[in-house]
This record gives sequence, C-alpha cells and structure tokens, in this order.
Amino acid sequence: MALVFRSTTSEMVQIVVRDSDGSQRVATLERDPYNPRRWRGSVDHPSGARYSVDTFDPDAIAALGKLSDALVSRESDYAQSKGRGHRREPSMRDANVRVDDIGNDVNATVKGYER
Repeated sequence: MALVFRSTTSEMVQIVVRDSDGSQRVATLERDPYNPRRWRGSVDHPSGARYSVDTFDPDAIAALGKLSDALVSRESDYAQSKGRGHRREPSMRDANVRVDDIGNDVNATVKGYER
C-alpha cells in the first residue's frame, strides 16, 4: 500500500502591476484547500483599498482569467487613487448632523440609564 501525501502549500495565482512611479497593484487568488474548485483572493491598491475576488474554476488558467478581469474592472478606482497621490478616499460628511453658526458639529450629550 502506497501512502500519498497532500501538499500543505496551496496553489496560488498572482499578478503584480508596477507603474513608472513605483506604485504597484497586487491581485492574488489562492485555491481553497477544502473545496478545490473555489478560489479566494483580492485586488490590493497602494492606497490600502482591498477588493475581494471569489470564483469557482477547475484550474489555475481559468482562475487567472477571472483575476485579470477583476484587476481591469478596478482600473478606474486605481486612476482616481493615483490622482489623490494614493491616499484613501475622504469620507463623506454627514449632512444630518446638527451644526452651530460657524459650521462645527454639535454633539448631543447622551446620558446613560440610571436606576
């Protein structure tokens, strides 16, 4: 009887795109060890933004196609980030917050429940 050992290293597909300014995008897919048809990964931008990618494909070549599609679909997000100097997108101001005469936020004092 022959023993067959499974590799503990999972199969991975990775695309690295490095621009002329030194910034790089990394797209990675890794095969799920418990479901060999499932691939999980992400597209990471230099700004810190991460977009998840999941696919069901039988082999690495098909997964590579899905990964390249995911990278291309986030091209406009990367261009906007590059225009900001790869800083995170500023959060939107909440228009429902009460403000004073100058425009500063006025926080309500919240009292806890007392017995």
